[in-house]
Parts: sequence; C-alpha cells; structure tokens
Amino acid sequence: MQPTSLIDTAQELLWKEGGSRSQQLLRQGVQVLYCTVRELRGGELTLRAMSLVYTTLLALVPLLALSFSIFKALGLHNQIQPMLLNLLEPLGSDAPEVVQTLLGFVDNIKIGVLGSIGIAMLFYTVLAMIQKVESAFNLLWKIPRTRPMGQRVSQYLVVLLLGPLAISLTLGITASLSSNTVVESLLALPGAGEGALLLGRLSPFLVICSVFAFLFLFIPNTSVRPAAAICGGLVSGLLWQSAAWGFASFVAGSGNYNAVYSSFAILIVLLIWLYIAWLVLLVGCQISFFVQHPEYLTREQHSPQLSPLERECLLLDVAVEVGRRFVKGQPPLSAERLSRQLRARPDQLSPVLDTLLRAGILAEDTEGRMLLARSPDSLPLNTLAQEAALSREGYRPRHQAVGAVQQELGLARADALGARTLADLLS
Repeated sequence: MQPTSLIDTAQELLWKEGGSRSQQLLRQGVQVLYCTVRELRGGELTLRAMSLVYTTLLALVPLLALSFSIFKALGLHNQIQPMLLNLLEPLGSDAPEVVQTLLGFVDNIKIGVLGSIGIAMLFYTVLAMIQKVESAFNLLWKIPRTRPMGQRVSQYLVVLLLGPLAISLTLGITASLSSNTVVESLLALPGAGEGALLLGRLSPFLVICSVFAFLFLFIPNTSVRPAAAICGGLVSGLLWQSAAWGFASFVAGSGNYNAVYSSFAILIVLLIWLYIAWLVLLVGCQISFFVQHPEYLTREQHSPQLSPLERECLLLDVAVEVGRRFVKGQPPLSAERLSRQLRARPDQLSPVLDTLLRAGILAEDTEGRMLLARSPDSLPLNTLAQEAALSREGYRPRHQAVGAVQQELGLARADALGARTLADLLS
C-alpha cells in the first residue's frame, strides 16, 4: 500500500462518525491533537510565543519587583529565590546565575524612591504584559474583543495581589507533603504508604497543572468550562515536564554554545527556554478551545464564512434574542452563552456583536453581558439590515451603473421591510 493510501485511510478513520461512546471520545481526543498540531504548523502559535518572549523581557523585572513587595509584606520574601530556581531549573548550571542577576535588578528598584509616576509605570508595564497574554488567548479562542478597561484593570490587579499568595500556599503545601513528619505520619496509616509516596512525587506536577488550568479558565475573555481548562492544564503540565527534561539535557550537552557566544550564551539559552515555555502555554490554551468547541474539529483548517444573507440573519437573531430577554425581564447573556443559544461559532458571532456595539444598538455591562441600548420600538429592521450590510468588508462598485443597481437593491430592501421594528419581531 502506498504512503498516500495509508494517510487517506487514517484520515477516513479519524473523521468518520459513529461507533461506541469510548470510540467517539478516543477519536475526538485524536482529532484535538491533530488540529492542534495543524495550528502549530500554521505558524500563528509560534509567532505569538516569540512576541510574548519580548514582552516577558520588558516586564519580568517589574513583575518580580511587585511580587517581591507583596511577598515581603506577607513575610514570604525568602520564597522568591527557590521559586525562580524551580522555574529556571531547565537552564542547568546557569540557573543560579540568572536568578541572582534578576534578583539584583529587583534589589536596585527602590519602590519608595520611584514616586507615584514611577509606581504607576511599574504597574502599567506588568498590566500590559497580562493584556498581551489575554490578547494571545483571545486570538486562539476566536474572540476579537478584549475586556472593558475597568474590568481589565480590576481583574488584573486581583491576579497580581492574590497570585503570589496562591503560589506561596501551593509551595507550602508541597513542602509540607515532602516533609519527614508528614510522610512518617502518612506511612503509619495502614495501606496509605504507597499512596503518600505517589502523592509526594506527583504534587509538583499537580501544582503546575493547576496553575495552567487557572490561567486557561481566567484569562480568556469568555466563559471557559472547567473541564476544558483542566484538559488543557493536564496536557500543558505533561508538555512542561517533558520540555524541561529535554531542554535540561540539551543545555547539559551544549558546551559549544559557551565557546561561540561566550557571556551571551546564558541570555540565548534563557530566550530559548522562555519561547518553549510560552509555546507550551499556548498549545494548552489551544487544546482547551478545541475541547470546549468541538465544532472547530474539522478536516480543513479554514471553516466557511457566512454569506451576506446569513450574516444579516445572524444579526437579526442576536437582536431578537437580546430583545426577547429584555422584554421578559430575564437576565442578559454573555457572548459565549449567546453563541451556544444561537448555535453560531464565536468567530461568526463576534464581528456581529462588534457591529451592534459600535452602532449603539447593544451595550455591554461590567460582566460582559449583552443588553439592548435602545427600545425595541425605536429599532427599525431596515436600520439593522443596513448595519449588517455596512459592516461587511465588501467590494465597492467602480462603475456608476453598478452603484446605481446597489442603491436600487437597498431601496427595495427598505420598501420590503417598511416601518417594521424589532418590537414587531418580538411580538
């Protein structure tokens, strides 16, 4: 059998339907991996990972300075150095030198001497880094809209303030599980010895998976299901451990880099590891997206876009759904729940929502839910249809006769819709 025939046979087996529940789950898992590798080969993930490496270099020292201040206020500042050593462990023997250099930069930042402008710039640098991460995650989740400014600042500050505390608690729990007293007490229980040893060995891996799952659950500007975030966190944790082991072996056997790059070798190795770390994080985010949205698991990479008529129908469906809940006094829906309610893909729904928000037809509350900005009686259907037509990136006629035909079509649509409003559809 020819190689192409083997590939075609594997494709048919991968994308066929039917089978038992276990076979469907196994097939869907393989489809998730296949589509993730396809996205990785497309280059978008690698490009985003490289941009995040640059952002990390700019914000790493301010982030450590803020974390050091919070840790110091909590009396936990001695845990920063072990945490960095654990994070940069794949760098091998160069890790302590990199950690000492970073801590030296942090010590040179005097929070009390910076003043209000300096502290504001410090916070801005860190918040800009988190915003870059959110933009990368939103791109993978097909969400062009970021959080509102007030919501963005408040939630980012919560992460900055509670993040170091959560990390210190997880490190303390891990250290407690690894202590001799706890191990001896667990080993004394009947039948719990092997479980205690296994838990002690798996605790660092579980902590990493939990951190990744939290990021996948919190950072995207949408409602992420816990199951999808956990799946992405587990895969990212496995990739992280594998990448750390492989990179440590690479660094241990790359003595030629020191001979070629001299003192710059540490910086180059650090950049490579940051790139791998961000790539692992983005791959896990992509897997979370595919787990939550299996409709994107297609054989072809690019799914068909909506036709002009389908786009107008979707816009009217959104207006009717939001208006119906407004009239009945029901709570509004977020973009994610609207996507499920209307069975529209996020990349199809997001441009329509942006159009309605810019036109002042919809408004977004602090929780990202969609509300009617105007009364249904004051929303003519012709106005909604015009907004759908104007929002399309279409072709502008170059000939006057063609432009005249386009105007005639617009007038015919206005005559067909007449004076009907959104309230007529809701009734």
